[in-house]
Order: sequence, then C-alpha cells, then structure tokens
Amino acid sequence: MKSSSLKGFTLIELIVVIVIIAIFSTISLSTINRFTNEKQLKNETKKVMTILELTKSKTNSGDRSLCTPFNESSVPEVQDFTFQVDVAGKSYQIIPHCIESDPQSITYAVSNNIYIYPNSIDFNPNYGKVTCTCFVVKSEILDKCNYIKVSANSIISDGFCSTCSNCVTNCTCP
Repeated sequence: MKSSSLKGFTLIELIVVIVIIAIFSTISLSTINRFTNEKQLKNETKKVMTILELTKSKTNSGDRSLCTPFNESSVPEVQDFTFQVDVAGKSYQIIPHCIESDPQSITYAVSNNIYIYPNSIDFNPNYGKVTCTCFVVKSEILDKCNYIKVSANSIISDGFCSTCSNCVTNCTCP
C-alpha cells in the first residue's frame, strides 16, 4: 500500500500572504506618493527662486535681449523688469519694461498640482532696492506651502510653512 501525502499551500495560506502583500504595497505607495509631491513642491519653489534671480540679473545687467526695436534707428533700452504670477496661479513671467521698443516677456508654466499665489515685484537697476515681497508656493495635494521672500535689498530666500495660513506670518518684512 502506497501512502500519498500531498504537499503544498492551502487556499487560506495563499489568501493571507496576498493580503499581507497588498497592505505593504498600499503603505509603500502612499509614502512614495507623499515623497514625490513634497519633492515637486520643493523643486517648484527652487525653480521660482531661480527665475527671480534671473529677473534680478537681467535688471542689473540692463539686458536688452527681450526688447524689439520699433524701427532700425531706435536703440532699445530697459527701464526695469517685473516678475509676475498670473491671477490663476498657474504661470509666471519675466516682463521687461522697454523704452523705444516692444517688450517680449518670457512665460513659465507651474507644475501640475502646484499653485502660486498671485503677486508681482519690480526690479529697478536705478534704485537697487525693491519693495519686500513674498510669494507662496502651494502643493494642492498635500496642502503644504513654501514661501519665497525677496527682501528690500533684493536678497531672495525661502522657507517652509507648517500650514499655508502661516506663510504670510512667516514671511515678514522688517
């Protein structure tokens, strides 16, 4: 007489393993998504800071590359530059204020799920100082915000807000 014993896993054991894998996958995916969204907020904040620095640099150098002369005899001149966030908070641009020429602005799109509170700042090479201004960058998914502060001396810095409503309080001008 032969004794046959079957070896293998029962259906219950397989279901338990699948449930455990599903739980760990859900936790991991949630963590990865949160990390990705936090990174996106940080990257957009750095991008806005870089464009603010570019605007300041174009102002200080008197960059005329964004000014198209009205005619062949006119020489384009730049009075100042404006960094402006559109009212929808989904794009921002560098706008030259040209004399004797047509201005050509540069527009940058905001990343998906990111919102920038509308604001603007003028950089003027003759004054060297600006009105202290804050820009708030918000992750619409995380409901977290960073702020970018341009001080009266045109120093650009950033910071993190514990809540978006604190950003205005955290970003103060002396």
